[in-house]
Amino acid sequence: MIARVEIYSEAEREIADVTVLLDAHDPVLGSDFLHVTRAAIEQINTFPFSAPVIHATIRKKVLGRFPYIIYYYVEGDVLFVMAVAHQKQAPLYWYGRGPG
Repeated sequence: MIARVEIYSEAEREIADVTVLLDAHDPVLGSDFLHVTRAAIEQINTFPFSAPVIHATIRKKVLGRFPYIIYYYVEGDVLFVMAVAHQKQAPLYWYGRGPG
């Protein structure tokens, strides 16, 4: 387990934006998305190296029920969540946020 989780402000905004979008269609979907996202981040925190590496140290965790991916990396004892991105829309728009 990682000592600390840091979620980029852009990723926080993406989570909020998706929640609002889903709530507009069905109020239950927004809360479900938040629950699934939080559970995925907890799972990543517990098993940080279980998700596949997509480039250098950046890993991705697919949200099963929703077409979104959590992109993250681990540096020391900190887990950094860089983005929560739709699988099909604007791929790699978040890439400039990476470590370094």
